[in-house]
Amino acid sequence: RFAAKEPGLAGKTTLEQAQADMFVDEIDELLPKLGAVVFAKDEAVKAEKAKEVDKLIPEKLAKLEKLSGANGHLVGNNLLWCDLVLFNTAFNIENYKPGTLKNY
Repeated sequence: RFAAKEPGLAGKTTLEQAQADMFVDEIDELLPKLGAVVFAKDEAVKAEKAKEVDKLIPEKLAKLEKLSGANGHLVGNNLLWCDLVLFNTAFNIENYKPGTLKNY
């Protein structure tokens, strides 16, 4: 969050900054859980964690889609750090399960 402020990626107003923070907080739950699936060594553990992630991905993406802005960005009219976090997470989701994002 701090690093996003210097180059102007945090948001133009305090409301945009709060909205960007909200999106990142919502997205933030996915990446560690996705990593736990990808890097699990035990197949039983991996399968159990995959069930949780496979349920969580559509829930989170549907919520993000519903709350996102209409101008191609999550918040406002400019690229913000929340857009970059979503891009990174979406990239990892597609690597985990190709085709997952085709409906969003």
